[in-house]
Amino acid sequence: MHKKGFEDWYIMDHMDEAMRKYVRNLVNKLDDYSQPRRLVCPGVFKFLDALQEHEIHMSSFSGGISQVHNKVLKVTGLSSYFGVRCTSDNRRAPDRVQLINVCVGDLKSHTKGRVRPENIAVFGDSPNDISSANEYQAMGIGILARSLYSDKDLRAMEPFAIYKSFQDYEKILREVFKINPKKKR
Repeated sequence: MHKKGFEDWYIMDHMDEAMRKYVRNLVNKLDDYSQPRRLVCPGVFKFLDALQEHEIHMSSFSGGISQVHNKVLKVTGLSSYFGVRCTSDNRRAPDRVQLINVCVGDLKSHTKGRVRPENIAVFGDSPNDISSANEYQAMGIGILARSLYSDKDLRAMEPFAIYKSFQDYEKILREVFKINPKKKR
């Protein structure tokens, strides 16, 4: 018994209920958000279109909650790009590195094994994203747009590369995926 008379099970039960209410309210608020595309990093749609054009398979993973992550993808128009989505509430992934592993495994199943190992890149805006990619032995790519971290913070994790935003998508295609993007006429 705690000093105030609350048992651990009681506290956990109330925390779980509070979290469920929070997620429910956040998901509902996303429906009412007037400009959902403002949630998306600059250039991301052109970048994802270019990846699709070059038949690079994509999955999304997030340290967030699946209901929120899926809702954000839906309201922003990004959900159609990702056949596989993984979030940190996935019971098969106790940490971020395992989350990448689960996501890559699910992507391989989804694409019938057509994922090229040399093209496994993790795009992220935090040092944790880069260090997890490095630990997984994937290319850790830092994106500074909308990041809470500085270039210096990301560089400390020794990323494969850092870009200001996805607006640099042609440069990213060349440097990360060794693809020469087609020039529009």
